[in-house]
Amino acid sequence: MSISRVFAVAGYSKTGKTTLLERITPHLKDKGYSVAIIKSTQEDVEPPEGTDTRRHWDSGADPVILYGPQTTVIRHKKRIVFEQLIASIKADFILVEGLKHGSVPRVFCVGNSKSRPKDIPNGVLAIITWDDVSWADDIDIEVITSSRLERIIELIESRAMTIGA
Repeated sequence: MSISRVFAVAGYSKTGKTTLLERITPHLKDKGYSVAIIKSTQEDVEPPEGTDTRRHWDSGADPVILYGPQTTVIRHKKRIVFEQLIASIKADFILVEGLKHGSVPRVFCVGNSKSRPKDIPNGVLAIITWDDVSWADDIDIEVITSSRLERIIELIESRAMTIGA
């Protein structure tokens, strides 16, 4: 069994989660790590109308696999248990976009919030902001600007949850 480490980047909508992951990934890759990303969403994404894949989906097949020349897309009609999902991925780091709650270590993006966020979930290791904020010294959690990638990557490397050991 391979060993992976899991870490989440959670936060409010439009606060830079995707952008932060886009910036973190190449840095981890440059360090020699393999990186997988799980995008947690509130939407269910089905195959596009008018495609053969959609016809198979509508026929009741489960899973439906789109096996392309360079990519593979697997669609299930049920939500896979998170622990099973991450156990099936072979990567040094599995980064999750979203996942505000749960046991996975995470940072929480708040964007350019001018006021102190009121509903930071329990278990968040640090708050990520776009710019320096005046309220950073008023809370008991580390506040990191998104430009400080080296600190964020250090946090991921040191605090990510190990699975498969």
